[in-house]
Amino acid sequence: MDIYGVWTLCSRVCQLTIVAGACGALADWRPGAYLIAAGLTGLVVAHATIALVEYRRVMSRAWPAVPPLADDDW
Repeated sequence: MDIYGVWTLCSRVCQLTIVAGACGALADWRPGAYLIAAGLTGLVVAHATIALVEYRRVMSRAWPAVPPLADDDW
């Protein structure tokens, strides 16, 4: 499974956790708030992780060979 498949799976699980927690919180079930917090934390961690992974992938590519500007007096 590639990184996008993992991201999709993690995102869906976190979203379902948030929805289940919200339904539980509406029913006065105290762990529902903890499920919401866990789902939101999972989404933030997943976003940060995918950003770091993709940043490393993009920055490790070969840079294009671009000639310097002839007029560089800014």
